[in-house]
Amino acid sequence: MRYAIRGVGCLVSALSLWVLARLLHPSALMAALRDAQPLWLIPAVFFLALFLVLNAHRWRSLLSPVCHIPSVRLLRWQLIGYLANTVLPLRAGDLCRALLVAKGSAATAAAGLATIVVEKICDGATVVGFLVLGILLLDVPPWVDWIARVSAIVFSGGVIVLLILSSHPPLSGRVAHGPIGRLYALLAPALAVIPGPRALALVLVRSILMWSASILNTLCILHAVGIDASLAGAILINAGLGLATTIPAGPAAIGSYELAIVALVGVVGVTGAPAQLAALAMRAAQYAPPALAGVFALAIEGTNLRDLRGQMYDDSA
Repeated sequence: MRYAIRGVGCLVSALSLWVLARLLHPSALMAALRDAQPLWLIPAVFFLALFLVLNAHRWRSLLSPVCHIPSVRLLRWQLIGYLANTVLPLRAGDLCRALLVAKGSAATAAAGLATIVVEKICDGATVVGFLVLGILLLDVPPWVDWIARVSAIVFSGGVIVLLILSSHPPLSGRVAHGPIGRLYALLAPALAVIPGPRALALVLVRSILMWSASILNTLCILHAVGIDASLAGAILINAGLGLATTIPAGPAAIGSYELAIVALVGVVGVTGAPAQLAALAMRAAQYAPPALAGVFALAIEGTNLRDLRGQMYDDSA
């Protein structure tokens, strides 16, 4: 199954790259560079750093019921995860983060993975909310509205499941010693980190702050390549891109990431070489800094991706 999913992801990347290659015109791309305003990359880096720091604080709050880990160390583990996502397929960095939690704290890998699942559901719900806001502010084609509706159903269901699991009653009597009890014991480390309603609301607030920083990062990058995008346009592009990266693809979502940007920038009226330049700039500005920082984080943690990858595949075998 793992190889089948990996094959599907690589096929998605290959098809996306093929479409992009047919759209690419190097001479027009170079001409679009004349409108670039690179000074906008300075605030873009600041907002990216803010996004990462807020993410680490949110992860620390999710892990707090089972262990206490400094936010600085969690930030390093997140950077390692970003590096793994860049060079390994199927967002393997999330599994790497769960392994780092198990190796570096009293929490289990299951608990670490559970916090990441909660993160993804809250991220999805937040991104859908921003996408709906972008749709209300802009005139968008029907396919964007359709994506928003489907995504809203999926992630609303995810939040409901979290609320149900957070209020699970303790097992007692014969049930606690039967098959259900054994399953409950297996899932207990993961269930322990699922936040209750009030804590979940705080996680969602942190998610809104995080993605607000990400939206401002996107806005700055668009201005850096000469696209005079509005805040509403940046909201729509950032939210749509956040959903697009959940589609299985090759390492770093190569191809599908760029194609999603070209399509989303086209929704706000930017097409051709400027849209392609925006895709390349966002790839460089949003992927390269965390991945490079992840190399230094690996050195500080005294590990390497080869070992983490081997443990990940051994655990999933």
